[in-house]
Amino acid sequence: MSEGERRWSLRRVFRLPTTRRRLRDDVEAELAFHLDGRVEELMRAGMSRGDADREARRRFGDYGRIEREVEEMTIKSERRRTLRDYVESMIADLRYATRSLARQPIYVVVLVLTFTLGVGATAAIFHAVDRVILHPLPYPDADRIVYLGTRWGKGGPTGALSAGRFQFFHDNSRIFDGLATLSPIEATLGDEDAGFPVEGIGVTPEFFGVLGAKPFLGRALVARDYQPGAPPVVVLGHDAWMTRFGADSAVIGRGMRLEGVLYSIVGVLPTSFEVAELPSQPTPAFVLPLVFAPNQLSDRGANYTAIGRLRRGVTREQITQDIASVFAAYRRQFPELVEKDDAIVPMTFEQIFAPDLVSQLWIMLGATLFVFLLACANVGNIVYARALTRAREFAVRAALGAGRARIVRQILVEMILLGVVSTVAATAVSLASVRGLVALARGALLRESQLHLDPRVVVATTIVALAASLLIGLVVGLAATRAGFTRSLVGSTRTSGLGGSAAHRGARGVLVGMESAIAMVLLAGAGLLITSFWNVLHVDGGFRRDGIYTATIPRAPRDYSKVEVSQQFERRVLESLRETPGIVSAAATATLPLRRGWNLPTTVEGHAELTEGATEWRSVSPGYLATMDIRLVAGRDVSESDVAASPPIALVSEAYAKKFLSDANPIGRRILIGCYKGCPERHPTPVEVVGVVRDLRDMSLDQTRPRRTVWVARAQADGHFATVPAFVVRANDPAVASSALRRAMTSADPRIGNPTIAAMTDVVSASLSWRRFSMVLMACFAGLALVLTCVGIYGVASYAVSQRVQEIGLRMALGARPAGVVALVVRQGATPAAVGLLVGLGVALLLTRVLSKLLFGIGPRDPLSFAAVSVVLLGVAVAASYIPARRAARIDPAGALRAD
Repeated sequence: MSEGERRWSLRRVFRLPTTRRRLRDDVEAELAFHLDGRVEELMRAGMSRGDADREARRRFGDYGRIEREVEEMTIKSERRRTLRDYVESMIADLRYATRSLARQPIYVVVLVLTFTLGVGATAAIFHAVDRVILHPLPYPDADRIVYLGTRWGKGGPTGALSAGRFQFFHDNSRIFDGLATLSPIEATLGDEDAGFPVEGIGVTPEFFGVLGAKPFLGRALVARDYQPGAPPVVVLGHDAWMTRFGADSAVIGRGMRLEGVLYSIVGVLPTSFEVAELPSQPTPAFVLPLVFAPNQLSDRGANYTAIGRLRRGVTREQITQDIASVFAAYRRQFPELVEKDDAIVPMTFEQIFAPDLVSQLWIMLGATLFVFLLACANVGNIVYARALTRAREFAVRAALGAGRARIVRQILVEMILLGVVSTVAATAVSLASVRGLVALARGALLRESQLHLDPRVVVATTIVALAASLLIGLVVGLAATRAGFTRSLVGSTRTSGLGGSAAHRGARGVLVGMESAIAMVLLAGAGLLITSFWNVLHVDGGFRRDGIYTATIPRAPRDYSKVEVSQQFERRVLESLRETPGIVSAAATATLPLRRGWNLPTTVEGHAELTEGATEWRSVSPGYLATMDIRLVAGRDVSESDVAASPPIALVSEAYAKKFLSDANPIGRRILIGCYKGCPERHPTPVEVVGVVRDLRDMSLDQTRPRRTVWVARAQADGHFATVPAFVVRANDPAVASSALRRAMTSADPRIGNPTIAAMTDVVSASLSWRRFSMVLMACFAGLALVLTCVGIYGVASYAVSQRVQEIGLRMALGARPAGVVALVVRQGATPAAVGLLVGLGVALLLTRVLSKLLFGIGPRDPLSFAAVSVVLLGVAVAASYIPARRAARIDPAGALRAD
């Protein structure tokens, strides 16, 4: 094959039109060739080179004109190859590729399945990354949406403001076209408590403008709806309009009762309206005006999400400067409401609502890229092995005049065809996988409304799949049709020893090694996350789990806001439970363990410097600590004598006592709850510390340090502490506990409906949802990588055996034992995997550091985890090689030696 014949490119492979520059170069080369030939003739006639060159050019004529004419003639000739000829050629290639692939359905199924799993997994995670990180907000011009958060001291920011700070920024900031906030509202639709419970929001005037939302019917809330004495108005959610009002277009102006108050309906929201800041209920049933009371504006609590729409053209520097300037003015005007280290910072949606999920998704996207690379390596291995078996076909086609570019083109067409099929399948797999992600990440940021096929994800999936198919086909085609390949394969395909030449063996070994290395990285990550999840699941939280059952009220009647009504209901339920056979003990609490509670500032009486801005508090009934098996370190528990008429008491955690009461015996000390730095503006009743409770992991099982907590008696609760009770019971039989809780609560008040009952083990499981999310995903990717690696090793070993039939037969004829043949094949198959394992181990030691924030009770380089997954991977490699090795050991020597 000449040098000219070996020159080729993708343009030649796909028979694309030659570029004008290339045509010009060809024309110049051709004219120069003719001119040089005439010069040589004149020189042989006796002329010098200079004279010959001048005479040749004179005879040649106008060189530039001739060059342009030839160029135009060449272009016209090139254009004669019409689009129809090109399409017919491609159709012929597709037909041939289809017939060729149809003759090997198992090969097609394995390849498409492998490619689909790799591309589909990557597309699913990319879909989630796109929805959660890249485009999380379903609002127009969402890139102009920014949130304001509060930072206290050196800790991380909280994505909310106090009411007063929000109002001040709304009135004074100059970088926003609008700044709004919202507050969730639970209400009963109707006049009575037995009405239909609905969830809505209260919003400030600029809310709809910030979100860029327009009503489907009627109007949005306007400034006059917020004026004192304005008639009550409501904007209906689209679902509520459909279900409760029969999609009546004449609903505007009609009345609607919420919590017994009559509101006039002024608008209906469109069906596409979502409030992304409410992930559990993104489509509110109603929207009401939110007006702050004077006492709310002076409250320090950061309880309101501040959503702003930036003015066009605002830069990061302007945002930073404006926020700093406005907060400095707020500090000067309200010094009593600002601490020294307070700050207001701009935040993104994902920073506030899904920081854990965001970091996990980036890690999972990296893991899926490894899976994708592994799938590509496996596909390349399979395609390369098939290309080697088609050596005689390629030799015949070469003998009939097909050039190297033509054969490579055929391989590329086959790969593109398989890539298209895989893309369609991968799109379906990715959509189904996203549904699984939504279920797995329940309560995070993925929502049911995000399950539609996003064009961006489909386009990205298609580009990635086709690009990978093209690249694999190109690499395999080049390797399978390199110079001298066809001549070396005209003879037997079973004479090359180890399944082909040394180059072929090396290429397949590299692919197997790469698969093993990738699988090792994923297995190491999965092993660490599984071990971490196990550690969290079995950590001592300081409270009992087994045999504990909980009950909460989904929707309390309106009059439960009165302390005496709530406490009367609580007493009736506890009396009934304690009289029920099979119930060991029962108690009530404001907040169940591992559920988000409340926090208030506290100050040690007489010591304004011993203060904290956000102490966790819990109100509990007598017997709560005993029921939950929570250890009392010092002092006494809440008792039946701690009633409203007796001096108020409290229990504190060890962490609180160590931080604020370490200078003396904590028992008998008094603290002020709801007061920061002694709250000189008012004089609350102090509570006496009567007990110290063991530190608990009651916020989360994996919390890094104990939360400073105060417990108060529910019988003495008022104000913030007068919450609707939740109940806990200890019982040996789940059925007894469930029926007793349901019967006691509905008997005490039939209006509460069906209480929510759950075992404490289920509460613990739900609290670990984000850890389970990362663990299950990584385990799935690692399992997929293990399967793909097993298939790849098996394929290489099986192909090697099929190509070594004569060699193995000769070995056995010369006395080799079957066990020796098995050992030889297993060693040859497992060696590349072992090398890849070592490489993957080194890579894993570097990359698993990114998992540090997801780990608990284990380091990112845990030797036991790495050793365990190494043994698993090596065992899979040996098992995958053993099956074809057993087949090799059963080869008949006589038959093998007669075979070609």
